[in-house]
Amino acid sequence: MSQVKDLKGVDNDARSVRSAKSPGRGAKAGERAAEEKEREQADRDAACFARWLEGATLRVIADEQGWMAPSSAMRAIERHRRRTPMLEVETIRLESLTVLRTARGKVLRRLEFPDLTSSALCRLVAAVVAIEARIAAIVGADAPKQTQLTGANAGPIQITSEEEQTMVLRALHQEVGRRLELVDSEIE
Repeated sequence: MSQVKDLKGVDNDARSVRSAKSPGRGAKAGERAAEEKEREQADRDAACFARWLEGATLRVIADEQGWMAPSSAMRAIERHRRRTPMLEVETIRLESLTVLRTARGKVLRRLEFPDLTSSALCRLVAAVVAIEARIAAIVGADAPKQTQLTGANAGPIQITSEEEQTMVLRALHQEVGRRLELVDSEIE
């Protein structure tokens, strides 16, 4: 019996040495849990970003996520923006959107003051309408704008080959030469 105890002790010592040398299943489980938590945060941040693009305020996003402060929603949006590579144009568009939404919030808060004159009220309402129109244009809420390219006199654009352009230029040169000869003959 005593030999069995000794063997068990040796095995236990060997196991403890192995676990000290390399991380065991517990460490891998911890890494997996951390990765899962990071994925969940990335998903939550992406959802916050999507709601923000839809026009939800930071307060609304924070309330939907169960956060106390709108700054938590802003941090989630910023984390998503840092995590997701964007084109420079897209970055500028999003920064414009942030500025416009901030301005809209300030104007709307100003509308709550009872001491506004009717002309001030009209200017503030006009500002909100202009801001809303710009936000709609940035997020693509409006119908796409149609742009039509036309040629001379609103006609169709003519596409020519290099050969055709050379022929037209030769004809123009001949006409210029003919007219110069007429001018020279009139002067003499």
